Amino acid sequence: MPPPVESEVQRLDDRLRDAQGAMQANMGILVERDAQLGALHNKSVSVQENTALFSKQAKRIKWQARIHNFKILAAVFFVFAVLCVFVATKDSPVTLLGSEFLVVAVAFGLYHLVDKLLLRQNAPAEDTAEDASAIE
Repeated sequence: MPPPVESEVQRLDDRLRDAQGAMQANMGILVERDAQLGALHNKSVSVQENTALFSKQAKRIKWQARIHNFKILAAVFFVFAVLCVFVATKDSPVTLLGSEFLVVAVAFGLYHLVDKLLLRQNAPAEDTAEDASAIE
């Protein structure tokens, strides 16, 4: 009867070794999966940061386009105002020069005031060269 017990122990030992091998293979797969998930998380964080930077730059460009359109509108209004002053004071050249100078001075002052206020209000404070290089 001793030989059957010995073969049973050998069979159980073989099954145990097979189970250990399977567990070690599964642990290796788990470690590899964890590394892949970590890399995926890092890429996700990078994409999120780049998305925020892109959004900030898009808002800045949108405001720059609005300011540009406003400048064009202001220039058209200025030309219209000078023509109105010219037509209204065509009989008196001295008044015409004074009025034109006043219109030019007011338009120039308004242009710079609006330009400075809009650019200061809408320019991102922490937009640096580092942010631009982060996109690449």
